[in-house]
Amino acid sequence: MPKGKFKKKKSKGPKIFIAVFTALIMILSIFGITMNQQDNSNSIVYNGFGFDVNSERTRYITTSEGNVLEFYVLPSYVDSINVSVDIISLLKNSKYWIVSFDPDYEQNDLVHIDLARFELPSRVINKQIGIINAVSENSPDYDLPVLGCDNSSLYMPVIYFNVSNSTKIYEKDSCIIIQGQGQDFIILMDRLLYGFYGIITEESIEEND
Repeated sequence: MPKGKFKKKKSKGPKIFIAVFTALIMILSIFGITMNQQDNSNSIVYNGFGFDVNSERTRYITTSEGNVLEFYVLPSYVDSINVSVDIISLLKNSKYWIVSFDPDYEQNDLVHIDLARFELPSRVINKQIGIINAVSENSPDYDLPVLGCDNSSLYMPVIYFNVSNSTKIYEKDSCIIIQGQGQDFIILMDRLLYGFYGIITEESIEEND
């Protein structure tokens, strides 16, 4: 995770968008199998939040403070993944998040990371959070500033996608590290946002143990 630089190189954006679109179709088809088995006549309730399947049967939806929120998985599926109170506090007390990753990751990891970060601005727009996309190394494929965990601060934390066989979310020096591979990144982003919106809390985890 190198120090931040602001050099840019020519983008190959169309190839990235095609790959992300393909990944989205695959993900929706996988999660859709489970959603199609759910009876829409009854909401699933978690920590006082009711969840239904959207009309396209591609995501779970709930409301918070009058806003509709969409997730790929239910909170009960990811509440066993630990996200500390300090991480949630860090996110809530900042107005900008830097989202960074290594552009040299394998293609399967990159398309899921790209999908997670492309969707993030619309998922927090009601909280007026500004998203700054970045890469940890210069790349001809991404026309983005080079920023990493060294650029993280209490008021502008970095969310860094780290490819690993170990799946977890942790924080180091105001840098929130989302660690996993492939589809894990979509599920882990759901987990992070469930905590951010107060849907998964320490109390809800205890109640569902």
